[in-house]
Amino acid sequence: MFARLTRHAELHSRLMRRMMDRLGADQRPGACGDRVLAAAVRRCLWCRSERRCAAWLDEPSPCASTSAVPDFCPNGDLFAAGAETR
Repeated sequence: MFARLTRHAELHSRLMRRMMDRLGADQRPGACGDRVLAAAVRRCLWCRSERRCAAWLDEPSPCASTSAVPDFCPNGDLFAAGAETR
């Protein structure tokens, strides 16, 4: 059971980092606040779109524009807003 939870957390951690990279989110420590980041991590961990997310991230990026935020990502708007404030 613990191994399965660990794999789940690691998968979502990688997907979240890749999504932040793709959308150009500010990843500097303290950029969005600890509570905001903790809420984003929880949303990602509970997201059921990991296959869709991975497939979207594996596609070549047409541009680093925030207009490309995927509708299935519960953190997409947050990450896009973080990119706009950089």
